[in-house]
Amino acid sequence: MDMVQSLPEWTCQRQLADDTDVPTLRKFLNDWVATRTTPDNKKVDMQPYLNAPNRITWPDLPTPPDYSVPFQMGETADGKPWMVTGPRLRREALRLGQYCFRWERPPQSRLLKKATGGSV
Repeated sequence: MDMVQSLPEWTCQRQLADDTDVPTLRKFLNDWVATRTTPDNKKVDMQPYLNAPNRITWPDLPTPPDYSVPFQMGETADGKPWMVTGPRLRREALRLGQYCFRWERPPQSRLLKKATGGSV
């Protein structure tokens, strides 16, 4: 906050709305900072957050399962199957006529009927 507020002049880098100018924005920021830093402000008491004993540690994201499986990508010039190992894209499986589970939700109209008890 101090780095932005200590600038002697704010130069406008973008087109602002017709009813807005840089001094208005600067006053809004100064008012916001004042409400956040006032010690007697009971609505927004930042001290518990600023003086926390330690940071929240979130668990790491899980690693995706390995879907590297062999599948037929096509045929060679002499008619033998061309096998590839790796992740198979759905569009490739559909293009080659291979099995692909379609994970699709019902049409919106059916979901609305179910949610409202069939009175749509």
